[in-house]
Amino acid sequence: MDKRKIDRSTTVDRIVALLRQEMFDGELAPGETLTELALSQGLGVARSTIREALRELVSEGLVARMPNRTLAVRHLTIAEIEDIFAARLVLERSAARAAAYCPDADLRNFEKAFDAYSEAASKGDASSAATAHVEFHAAMVRLTGSQRLAECERFLMRDLELVLAMVDKSSDDLPREIEKHRVLLGLFSNRMVHEAMECLEADLNHSKSFAIRFAFDAPRKP
Repeated sequence: MDKRKIDRSTTVDRIVALLRQEMFDGELAPGETLTELALSQGLGVARSTIREALRELVSEGLVARMPNRTLAVRHLTIAEIEDIFAARLVLERSAARAAAYCPDADLRNFEKAFDAYSEAASKGDASSAATAHVEFHAAMVRLTGSQRLAECERFLMRDLELVLAMVDKSSDDLPREIEKHRVLLGLFSNRMVHEAMECLEADLNHSKSFAIRFAFDAPRKP
């Protein structure tokens, strides 16, 4: 990692934001070890500040504690990806069924979530686009009327956030992916339950195949 200078008045939140952005930009690769000493020297801040920042990134699911007690950028296994997508399929099917009877206001909020995702993707900011992608799917599941289920979807999507951002960044087809989400939104908005379920299942299978390929190809650093 190149030596970077940060104002010593920088808060832990700004350190978190910087490291998070480096993960989404690919400067910190999945599986790469993170040490307090190296980061504190590279950033020019106290180790205690780095320790707090890493603790926050662990809570976000972007950094994992390894068996040897080291910390590393989160690297999902294929089994974990399979499990996450299986759970998402259950939640998103429920959302599609809920589209038949949910309030119009919930559908409008879903539309707003898509607009935010599309705008973030158009700016080329991988971190912001990934966050907006998470919120799009959480808004979808919120159509069920259950905030708890929406939080489950958000939790699952956050586990995938770094993987999906890397897939989007490496893909030459991101505009088509946005268009696919637009089509899905249209089916929900028109309360076309059967068609929405078919569309989201195809989209989840497609996303899963890319995520698994990325997990297999991603570098793993000790």
